[in-house]
Amino acid sequence: MATSERTAPAETAGLSGESWLALSALLAGAFLGTLDTTVVNIALNTIRDHFGVSV
Repeated sequence: MATSERTAPAETAGLSGESWLALSALLAGAFLGTLDTTVVNIALNTIRDHFGVSV
C-alpha cells in the first residue's frame, strides 16, 4: 500500500509565514478604511448640526 505525505495548505501554495502576515495586514487596513468611511458618513449629520452648517 502506497502512502502519501500530507502537507499544510500554506506549504502547498508556497506561502511563508511572512506572506500570511502581509496579507493579514493588508486586509486589516482595507477593513479599517471601510469602517472609518462608514463611521464618518453616519456621524456627518451630528457634526453638521453641532457646527450649525446647512447644506
